[in-house]
This record gives sequence, C-alpha cells and structure tokens, in this order.
Amino acid sequence: MMPEKNIINDLNNTEIKKIDFIDLNINKEKKLIFLDENNIHGLGWSHNIGQEGIWTEGKISTLLFKSDLNKNKKYKIIINLKSISTKKNSNLKFKILMNNNIKKEYSLKNVEELSDDSISFYLNKFDINKKKHTIKFLIENPVSPLDNFTSPDGRKLGILIRSIKLIEENL
Repeated sequence: MMPEKNIINDLNNTEIKKIDFIDLNINKEKKLIFLDENNIHGLGWSHNIGQEGIWTEGKISTLLFKSDLNKNKKYKIIINLKSISTKKNSNLKFKILMNNNIKKEYSLKNVEELSDDSISFYLNKFDINKKKHTIKFLIENPVSPLDNFTSPDGRKLGILIRSIKLIEENL
C-alpha cells in the first residue's frame, strides 16, 4: 500500500496535466490579481485585501502558464515583488523553481534588498522546449501578521507578487 502523501502527489500531478494553462504573452507584463479568472496563479496563494498583487500562502505556491517559445531565442522571467513578510530581525528564506529546477535562492529581510524590487532568471533549453510551465515558490519560513502582533490575520505569508513578465531576447 502506498503512503497517503504519494497518493496525493500522484493525484495532484494527474490533475495538473488536465489543466488548460493560460498563455503568458511574451514581452507583456501580466499583473497578478487574486480574483482574476484569467490569471496564472495555481495553488498556494492568498488575496491582498483588494489591493494590487497576491501573497504566497503557506510553504508552496505555484504559477502555471503556457507559452510557445522559439528555440532560437533567449528568454528571461522577471517577477516584480511588492513586499516580503518576515518576523522582526529575521530573513525570509525561499527558493524559486521552474519546471522543478532551482533557479534562485534568497534570504531577505525586505524587498528593497533586490534591485528594481524584482527577481529574474533565464530559461534553459529544457524550459524552452516545454509548452506548459510551472514556477514554484518554496517558502521555508512563512509568517503571519498574527505572529508579528500586527493583525489578527493568521495566514502564513511570504512574498507579495505584483506581476510577471516573460522577455524575449535575441541570441
């Protein structure tokens, strides 16, 4: 008999394959809005109380999109952040994976530690050859406003993401 966690993972993988991913248009910024039905956020996200952006909630959050990429071009993902939720005098630790490959690792106190308040990385040949893409945010230590005594909000938050952009560059 398989452990339950394996059954859930297999079920999730089967269900993800059924999803008709939304196109992420090249060279066009995609604003992330929690209630937008044509958005690319998958599991693990929370609202920003009617304001711009969406919060990662919990330890895993996913972005799901499709894009038909030209093998003779170079592509870069730019993720624009608005805020980071941390405990006082502590860093938020997180990794970003694309198509299950680690792209970046961070340990930040605030978003101002990033140039242009954004995270960026290039796609490799494996990424470019795929039609459907998954970006995962693995948050090691999400924190709630309740943990910081700033609000009765118990959601475990990590990163507030404003937008994503897929940039095409010539080789």
